[in-house]
Amino acid sequence: MPKNTVTDLIISGSEASKIVLIQDSLSHNGRAFLKGYIEKLAKRVDAVHIFTLDLAISNYRQYFSSKRYRNKIILHDGYSDVAGWDSTRQQDDCIRWRSTNGIYEQFMNALKSNRVSSSDSSVAVVIDSLSPLLSHNSTNHVCSSLRKLLMPNDNFNQDNLNVSQIIALLHSDLHEDYELSSMKYIASTSINLHEISLEEKLKIDDLENAFYCGLCETKHLKKSGKLLNKKEIYGIYNDFICRIFEYRETVIESSSLDKSST
Repeated sequence: MPKNTVTDLIISGSEASKIVLIQDSLSHNGRAFLKGYIEKLAKRVDAVHIFTLDLAISNYRQYFSSKRYRNKIILHDGYSDVAGWDSTRQQDDCIRWRSTNGIYEQFMNALKSNRVSSSDSSVAVVIDSLSPLLSHNSTNHVCSSLRKLLMPNDNFNQDNLNVSQIIALLHSDLHEDYELSSMKYIASTSINLHEISLEEKLKIDDLENAFYCGLCETKHLKKSGKLLNKKEIYGIYNDFICRIFEYRETVIESSSLDKSST
């Protein structure tokens, strides 16, 4: 049997990664891959906080309403009132794309005010997507805010709350090269998604049952300092089960990670 792929190890949590950056483009949307990631994430953390900045919160609420782990999911609206023009709403009801409170303060308040339970010590933050924040704030501010969320905080320690991982979607074709370089610099893992050719797709029989698939170029910096750089193929199946396949010149083999759970 083939070894688990690099992307498998990241998604499953077998390989530690504090900030995971998922890059998509207009030609290849990464939201299906992101939801596949969330499926795995919800199984290994106490709570998943999803900040929806790109689309209405109802899109995620509808999807997670039937999930067995739905009580682990906390959705944060960052779309319906991003400028704060709705005077009937409280200030903390919606994440502002640009705010005097700053990104870190807004996210911190949302995490502390919306806990699943007093025992949710391991917390993951999902951002869909970073593009609105990068378009309305300086790159330095966005980077420092994300890194600060992962640092020990007196209030967090007192509440036994720990942000173990941040997963962020980023639309790469909307930003300048320096912005992308800065975001990849702070990320321990960068997953760049692309379309897959018909020829490559036909090499993998299992992709016939996938409703979405593509190439993923994964760069991961291990704690030892070793940089892993792998080109792989992913498929998304019913219930957003994500399978990763090894990409080779002549042979493409499926990872065994998900086969045991389906």
